[in-house]
Amino acid sequence: MKRRANGGFETFVDLFIGIIIYFIIFEIIGLIFVENRLSYSIGLLLGSGVAAFMAWHMFISLDDALDLAQEDAVKYIRKRSLLRWLVMLAAAFLGIKLQTISFPAVIIGILGLKIAAFCQPLTNSHITKKIKKEGR
Repeated sequence: MKRRANGGFETFVDLFIGIIIYFIIFEIIGLIFVENRLSYSIGLLLGSGVAAFMAWHMFISLDDALDLAQEDAVKYIRKRSLLRWLVMLAAAFLGIKLQTISFPAVIIGILGLKIAAFCQPLTNSHITKKIKKEGR
C-alpha cells in the first residue's frame, strides 16, 4: 500500500504503458521489414521484458531507499543498479549467443525504457489521466 500512496506509482504505470506501446510499434515495424521475424520477435519481447523489469525494479528500489539514511540509501541504490545492469547484460549476452534471439532486437527492446521515460509526460496526460478519470 505504501507504494501506491506516493506519486511514483503513477509514473511507473506511465512507463509501463509507454514500454507496451513502444513494443507494439516496433513489433509491427519488425514484422514488415525483418526477414527472420521469429528471432526478431523473441529478441524484442526479451528486451521489452527487461525494460519493464528495470522500470519496476527502479520504482521499488527508489521507494525503499527513501526510507533509509543517506549513506545507506546510496549503497542500496548502487547495489540495486548493479543488479539491473547484470540483467541487461545477461539479456544482451543471450542475444549474442543464441541464434533464436536477435541481438539488435534485444537492444531495441531495452531502449524502450528510455523512450518510455522520454514520452512519460505525454503518456501521463493523454492516457493515464484519462483512464484514471474514467475509472472513478
